[in-house]
Amino acid sequence: MTLLLLGLAFCLIIEGVAYALFPRQFLAMWEAMREIDPDMIRMLGIAAFAAGVAIFWAVA
Repeated sequence: MTLLLLGLAFCLIIEGVAYALFPRQFLAMWEAMREIDPDMIRMLGIAAFAAGVAIFWAVA
């Protein structure tokens, strides 16, 4: 459980730093994502989830 919480904390740290350092680029990215088909975004999310589960399973 500790490892899971550390992983979550690491993700939040990385995202927080990225938002703090590059806020305009993130706003531009969000605007660009409005033009992408929602099904494509869903598939990318599922792929990222599957990759995360696979990495977690391989390490744990």
